[in-house]
Amino acid sequence: MEKRTNVISIVVGRRGTGKTDFIKSVINSTQLPKTLIVDTFDNPPWRNMKTHSNPEGVNRSIQIMEIQNLSRWNKGVFRFFSKDRHQLFTEIEANSWDTLIVFEDATKYIKRTLSPEINDLIIDSKQKNLDLIFVFHSLTAVPPDLVRAADLLTLFKTADGKVSLEKYPWAEIPHMMDHLRKSSNRFENITIQLQ
Repeated sequence: MEKRTNVISIVVGRRGTGKTDFIKSVINSTQLPKTLIVDTFDNPPWRNMKTHSNPEGVNRSIQIMEIQNLSRWNKGVFRFFSKDRHQLFTEIEANSWDTLIVFEDATKYIKRTLSPEINDLIIDSKQKNLDLIFVFHSLTAVPPDLVRAADLLTLFKTADGKVSLEKYPWAEIPHMMDHLRKSSNRFENITIQLQ
């Protein structure tokens, strides 16, 4: 049996660049039995699996996971959101195994310093067989500790100017940003390995 390599990914791009469609394609290709989309409200694009290239995905709905059911869940794609962020992350950290977890619009609940719950999820991702995707609208919004922990960065067009070389010491990133800025394809993205 091949051992899984669990991946921590950062996806960055401004609104309307195709991040949600990209992540839905990752969900469709995951080998993990469970996927959880974490958000702070009932975000309409996450009510189904519809994408620009797969309009029939509208027929594949994504149900809301109630907090009391998280510990009994064993397969499928669900959404999870709560105004109580501490409870949300405490429950996810305590009950997530063999799961792809998407942190949609992560700026809303991940600040410059990672919370203990997010930090624990990252540290325990291999032992718990988790793939983690953190979605941001700009490179400047990504916490430095998350950049250091991430395995992959998928970059779409952003409104970022020059990026901090201290935070992003990879020479490819400014070239990626320049290429994407000049591209006529608003959905184009580039992924690089950080680890």
